[in-house]
Amino acid sequence: MALGKLTSFDKLDVAYATVNGQPLQATVLTPRSLREKPPGSTPSLSIGMAAVSSSAIGSLSRNAIIISPDYRLLPEATGSDILEDVQAFWRWVSHELPALSEAWHARPDLDSLACCGESAGGWLSVQSALLFPAESRIRAVISSSAPLHADIPQFTIPQPRTIMGSRAPPARQAERVIRSYLGTMKPGAVKVGCDPSEMWEMVMCIMQQAWLPRLMSAKTDRRLDVMENLAKAGEVPPMWIIHGLQDSFAPSVCSTEFAKRVQTMRADVPFWLSLQPGDHMFDASMSMDEEWVQSGCHFLSQHWP
Repeated sequence: MALGKLTSFDKLDVAYATVNGQPLQATVLTPRSLREKPPGSTPSLSIGMAAVSSSAIGSLSRNAIIISPDYRLLPEATGSDILEDVQAFWRWVSHELPALSEAWHARPDLDSLACCGESAGGWLSVQSALLFPAESRIRAVISSSAPLHADIPQFTIPQPRTIMGSRAPPARQAERVIRSYLGTMKPGAVKVGCDPSEMWEMVMCIMQQAWLPRLMSAKTDRRLDVMENLAKAGEVPPMWIIHGLQDSFAPSVCSTEFAKRVQTMRADVPFWLSLQPGDHMFDASMSMDEEWVQSGCHFLSQHWP
């Protein structure tokens, strides 16, 4: 469900940072139903992407305020750049949003905040909890179809790929597509949003030719390693991790290996793993009637809000 289709919400766009003259926006969505309630704070849900999966719908039914940030995208940005944007967003949430929302009828309760996302957004949701706990104060994480474990052949070894039903171009052609795009990028260019269909061939080429690690890190940045961050993190919030068993973009082993690490390193962390038949972001069109969604939401309700 795209954010633009959430017609039962009031929408406000606010710049939380500026990079090379390009504002980075945070979209605040407030349920219109809250107009009928007394003024005050309400639980908040930070979405690490421009879509809301079925796993989040249970949270939305609680009349949560949604805060969804833009951030720079690959290949114009590196993974380090993206983490800088996410940290800037959480600083804005912690230090500026309270004053900004003081006069609002419904204000985000930053002590009752869950963070969720799909794919890259799911990766950023987990990273937010592990890397920026002081700024984010996240109480629960929902991550779906996320590349939480990057050291796998699908990401590191070039190989023919069929991704979500589409066959990537042959190797030489794929390399030309990537290098041509990189060659036309302007220094300092900032991209925060695009039509996914326009970049789909590029994305397939990147995944097939194992360019993702190179694009993510122009220089060594240990913060990009979720597994290492998990080992170093202090208190880790409860996590609901979702993945499709037939995910052709980020294989389900990304989540199962992360789950194993949590169980061995952080057995104290409340954790719920949902593995279901389906491809990448399979849950985007699921309903609350699905038994596994209800089970996950029940787990979530024990820890948030």
